[in-house]
Amino acid sequence: MIGAAILAARPSRNRMTFIPAAPNAPLNIRPVSGRADLLAFIRAPGQFYAGATGFSEPLEFERLATHDSRKAPFFRHGQTQYFLASRGARVVGRIAAIRDEWTREIHGPDTGFFGFFDCLEDEEAAHGLLAAASAWVKAAGGREIRGPFSHSINEETGLMISGFDERPVLMMPYHPPFLGPMVENFGFTKIMDIEAYDYPTGAAGFRKRIESAQKAGINIRTLRSEDYPAEIRTIVEIFNDAWSRNWGFVPFAEAEIAHLAESLKPILVPELVLFAEIGGKPVAMAVTLPNIAEIARDFHGKLLPFNWVRLLTGLRKNGVASARVPLMGLRQEFQNTMLGMGALLGLFATLDNNLAMRGIRNVELSWILETNDPMQRLLRVLNARKYKIWRIYSKPL
Repeated sequence: MIGAAILAARPSRNRMTFIPAAPNAPLNIRPVSGRADLLAFIRAPGQFYAGATGFSEPLEFERLATHDSRKAPFFRHGQTQYFLASRGARVVGRIAAIRDEWTREIHGPDTGFFGFFDCLEDEEAAHGLLAAASAWVKAAGGREIRGPFSHSINEETGLMISGFDERPVLMMPYHPPFLGPMVENFGFTKIMDIEAYDYPTGAAGFRKRIESAQKAGINIRTLRSEDYPAEIRTIVEIFNDAWSRNWGFVPFAEAEIAHLAESLKPILVPELVLFAEIGGKPVAMAVTLPNIAEIARDFHGKLLPFNWVRLLTGLRKNGVASARVPLMGLRQEFQNTMLGMGALLGLFATLDNNLAMRGIRNVELSWILETNDPMQRLLRVLNARKYKIWRIYSKPL
């Protein structure tokens, strides 16, 4: 299996080795109950993966908001049950079992999901967690379980199987190399791989791309901050249209649009959010975010009391050398056309110039379906390098 090959090639400095909290301590799998358990659930990855090259611990306040059933938009159409695995007093793994009414038409009415799956190198614990999530989904009427989706395909998706030693990037999950084989050993099989590409800024010849786009009647513009709510809606409208035929696509709901606008606003840089217009109509967009994981790597998940100052200072003073493009799309009517390709290349040409001016040297383009042939062709034109892969799994129940 590919996971086993990756594990064999993994540098020893980053390999996670399970050391039990107490010799021969029995395994305990329990549902999360109460705030103390929820905090243990949120903090588990930081305890498991600290020191791994590709890992940056998420900010705790943001994770709390993600799991707040009163405020997070996912819970308007989805339900979860979180589980912890422990040996003695030590947490050794976690998982979420998920049901999402919003995706029933896309993934099937009898499909449930797992997510937020993290574990030490303890196959008994990993299989116990997967069994608990599977049992919950089956009890809720599921005949198949897929994942990981945390909570949905529009959030953190997939289990990392390649690129463990690459830089950490915001809103992209890290997993150690032994986790994939343990999932496969439990009977899960691949249904899709999703990929990330590294694009170095400063590519030659992009000035001609901008000029070519202008000659074709394509106008490239940046985000209009004064019209922020409308601009976010345009981004989501293009995204929902562009991605509607892609595998696993789930459109953004109204509540998710509002949440997206609120959550992105503190880190959006107007000149890094671009639209391509034809005849005054936005037909393509690209949203690029500074990679705050660079700054937050040594925050240990804490923003207070002073880390928030370091974060804001780093963003304002161009203290970030990498970025990520999490949202990009071209309306369907322009896909597979020369005009559409010109719009996308015009976007990248302008973005390349704006990123270079901010001192950003590398951009992650993620995530990309392995079956997305038009995007693969564009990436070849850009000379982007495939450098990370995540896998989505399925198992009948």
